Amino acid sequence: GGTTDGGGKVRIDHLLSRPYDIAIRDPRFFPMSYTIDKNLEGPVIPVSLVVIQTGGVEGVVRYGSAPASDVTVSLYLSSLGREYKLQRQFSTQTARDGAFGVDSLPSGLYEYSAHATENEWTQIDMPLITGELTVNPGAIAHHDIVIPIGTASISGRVSLGSAPLANVRVDIGTESGGLTYFRSTRTGNDGTYAIDALLPGEASIYFMHSTSFDAVHTEDRFGQSIRRHHPVELATGSNTALDVQFLTGTQLI
Repeated sequence: GGTTDGGGKVRIDHLLSRPYDIAIRDPRFFPMSYTIDKNLEGPVIPVSLVVIQTGGVEGVVRYGSAPASDVTVSLYLSSLGREYKLQRQFSTQTARDGAFGVDSLPSGLYEYSAHATENEWTQIDMPLITGELTVNPGAIAHHDIVIPIGTASISGRVSLGSAPLANVRVDIGTESGGLTYFRSTRTGNDGTYAIDALLPGEASIYFMHSTSFDAVHTEDRFGQSIRRHHPVELATGSNTALDVQFLTGTQLI
């Protein structure tokens, strides 16, 4: 192999006369490949490799109409598998006025997510919103991200048998206009939780607990936890009450 010089050129010697696949790797971008589909002939074969076209994105993140500071915006190419996207995501954090910007992005369609940690909107690291945007070569795309403030809410109590269950993770997600919105919290010492400012309509709420097993309701093993899923209908301007009871059982180890 070899490494390009300041002019973007590389030379690899002592190759056999046969077809080759050339892999181009740059830690800033994603791997690409180029195929020479004929036998190499002669002492030096010039090959024009793929040119990486880049662009950028800028915008403002808002909670309703208010700028959202200290929000992490992550972008990853939609064409890559999820495992690889997590390794090659591009991230930045919003400034005090909610502004963000990322440049030198390979052009293409991106999925984005905006995260906030331990602020008035969420007590755990969870996307607040996910969506898509396009980065064009040689251009800076302007894309504002608005996290809507709804008028619906949900609250209730989580218990293990009859005892209150503290520190259960509660995630709820709603969809609107092709975007997915999330809110998260944890139960208090008395097992209660409450999430407000939600969009009305159909939603999915998940309760994640690590020390119980319930064979009655719909649950999944998620890592070392039990995750309970409930579909709910959120009404405009009103609260939905939902209590959840985990049955005492075998502790997950």
